[in-house]
This record gives sequence, structure tokens and C-alpha cells, in this order.
Amino acid sequence: AEATLQGWIPGDDAGAQGFYEEGILTSMEQHSVAAGTYTTGTTSPQRYTDPFPGGNSNTGTSISTVNVSWSNSNASANTKLAKIITQKWIANYPLGFEAWCDFRRTGFPQIYSAQNDLSSESSIGIIENSLFSATTYRSRLVRRLPYPISEYNGNRANVEAAVANMLGGLDKGNVDLWWAKKQ
Repeated sequence: AEATLQGWIPGDDAGAQGFYEEGILTSMEQHSVAAGTYTTGTTSPQRYTDPFPGGNSNTGTSISTVNVSWSNSNASANTKLAKIITQKWIANYPLGFEAWCDFRRTGFPQIYSAQNDLSSESSIGIIENSLFSATTYRSRLVRRLPYPISEYNGNRANVEAAVANMLGGLDKGNVDLWWAKKQ
């Protein structure tokens, strides 16, 4: 569905919709879940209320407004991408690295970041937390995993060269990978 939407393979909106719905139904079948009318659902996500004080609750609307149904063919390409990646995120729930890579690549689904970044500066570095307002919610989360100490111990020259040349000199979790930097 994403490949069709992005123009990476031939197809139109109806083709993207077909791939989108087939992907959802295939995932549900794989997990023995009855699909029913799921692919035509137009209910917007509910606002999340964190049960813990000081958590990620917000008083406005949900951070995401995309529903499952593809039916609005006038929706923007960005909204359609949000639908595709949100459903892919759900389907890939047990595949954390793939879901994380899709999130880093697209920014979808819109998710809450950790309320408190408990990583230390000497560990993976301080991760930018969320920016939330009534209309905008963005979270960067961890962008990459720093090189482990064992790599520094056994391959120091190459690690230091990679950090200098591809990461701008910072081996921290909030630094984009060389291929993810905006040109």
C-alpha cells in the first residue's frame, strides 16, 4: 500500500486501498482474529488518559485522528500514509525493531514519548522529549543505538571514524543515522 501511495510501484488510489485492506485482513487472519467490519471503521481514536499522576494524559483531542477506513479518497497522501503505517504498527506489534524503523522513517503512528527520559547522558544521551500543543504532537524517541563498549574496545579506529564522518561526532541515541538525515 505504501509503495503504491508513494509511487514506488505502479498503481492508483484504489490499488493502494486494496493493498491496505488486504494487509489488515491478512494480519488478522494470521492471528485468528475475526475482521468483521474493521476495515470500514470510521471511529476516531479516543483520547488517552494515563492512570498515573503526571503521566501522558492530555486534555485536548487524541494525538491521532486517523481512523481505519480508506473511504475518503480526498484525504491527503500524508493522512493515507498515517493510516497505512498505523495499521502496519499494529500488525508488527511483536516485531519491535521493524515498527521502530517505520516510526523513525515516517513519524507514524503518532505516539506518546516516555514521560521521563531516564537515560543518562553517559548512556545513550538525553533524548528530546515531546512537543505537545492543542494542534501538534511530535516525539523523536530514540533515533539509534550507540556503539557498544565492546566495539570501541575491539574496533576503536573504525568506530571513531564512523562517529566522526557519519554521525557528526556524537555517538548518542538522539542522533539521526547517516541515511535518515534530511538533505
